Amino acid sequence: MSIKNFTYGVITVTDGLGNSLVFTFDGLFSLNVPGREITFADDRGSLPATPCPIRGKQQMMTASLNALVQTLSNAGSAVHADLAMGELGSGFIGANWQSTGGASDIYLGVHVDFTDGVTNFRLPNCKIRGNFTEAAEGNRVDYQIECPHAYPTIS
Repeated sequence: MSIKNFTYGVITVTDGLGNSLVFTFDGLFSLNVPGREITFADDRGSLPATPCPIRGKQQMMTASLNALVQTLSNAGSAVHADLAMGELGSGFIGANWQSTGGASDIYLGVHVDFTDGVTNFRLPNCKIRGNFTEAAEGNRVDYQIECPHAYPTIS
């Protein structure tokens, strides 16, 4: 299991048609990459001299973002409140964006790309849920992201 925390960066959310929402943030972006479950077989209750690893099922990645949004592009096309609602048929994104899984998907799957200038990765086909709040000190987002893949694409 790998957990990585980032305190600033740029996140780009894109759909299956190439529509995007790009924003910089200052806060906490946390990525949990559990990878594959590994267990060790024992021999009648004792571990053998040479352990025998047993590969289990792959587990899905999760991420969370709790941050102030510093800048926002494409505000005319999509806003954070729409991203938080996100299911097809509800909100602006639901009417104009297409799931990364195709038009027949029952939820809006999006790609989430992260960069902080050093680290770059993509979480494909994600589901995002959460809250967006407009405030005097800035716009705050609190998102929970589920990615049905075991590992991110790193570039």
